[in-house]
Amino acid sequence: MANYQFKRLILALCLVACLSCEQNETVPGKLWADATVLHDGYKQTALTDLRELHQSVLQFLAEPDNAEHLITAQNAWRKAHTSFLQAKFLIRPQMSELDTWPIEPGYLDVLPAYPESGIISDLTLEITAAGLRHQHQFTDPTEAALGFHVIEFFVFSRPSTDFLVSEDPKVERRRRILELITALLVEDLSLKLRKPIVIPKSTEEQLHQLMTLLEHSVSHLYGESLQLVVDPHSRFAGQSRNNLLTQLKIIEQLIFSPVNLGSTLIQLNDILTRDITHTVREIIALLESDGSDTEISERCSQLLNGLDHQLRSFTSQLTPEIN
Repeated sequence: MANYQFKRLILALCLVACLSCEQNETVPGKLWADATVLHDGYKQTALTDLRELHQSVLQFLAEPDNAEHLITAQNAWRKAHTSFLQAKFLIRPQMSELDTWPIEPGYLDVLPAYPESGIISDLTLEITAAGLRHQHQFTDPTEAALGFHVIEFFVFSRPSTDFLVSEDPKVERRRRILELITALLVEDLSLKLRKPIVIPKSTEEQLHQLMTLLEHSVSHLYGESLQLVVDPHSRFAGQSRNNLLTQLKIIEQLIFSPVNLGSTLIQLNDILTRDITHTVREIIALLESDGSDTEISERCSQLLNGLDHQLRSFTSQLTPEIN
């Protein structure tokens, strides 16, 4: 009898614990839920595109003299990098091993004026995952040995003949680095994309978090726009302007459809919300225009700087309890 009562007590305590957990579980509001759905779609696309990039690089290395394989690898890089830019909004990953730019080509490989430069030429450096991680940004942020833009450098700026199987140790090291860096990118980014996103406790905090993420994104894009002509993002692939547009399109989807953040913001401050929505649309129209990068860069930077200030003004007006 005593044993039976003890079991009933344990069962009751477990039931109370379960109910307590359910009560404490954070329920996302509609804005956060819609943003998560948007993110999950881009995350799955990014994971798929990463695998395709890896396979296309392996295919290229198997037959470097096949021009179609090189084109496939280049297109796969563009898709994977674009997907990454679309998926990174809610996770805000550490960029140092994923999307470092600008990079110094001479740190990686030989150059016409420096035939013995780079990791490729230093035969004392072992080409391993640990070795490349150690060499990455060794003395300067531009000294990249990992990430999207190292792959970009190899598949867009080096001739395919540089990867033909050869007894030259530099060629073999170049092939090994491209293969390994691609595998490490898939490994590192997949881990970050699969990491659960922490949901802020209340709908007010969720709104504040979304606004803060918007602020950080626009501030980053403002800095990126300043380098559009001088030292652009994805300069080897010629994707710099498209990178800006891709990220502005995510902001557009958050403010308008499908997340419709703007519908909430306009109830809090209709004038500032209209300013924000107008600026976002103006920047997108500018990036989609026929003007050259040189012609639009100054105006683009001005608009992004203005949008940054607009978002900061809005966030500062949220209740002190949220801040």
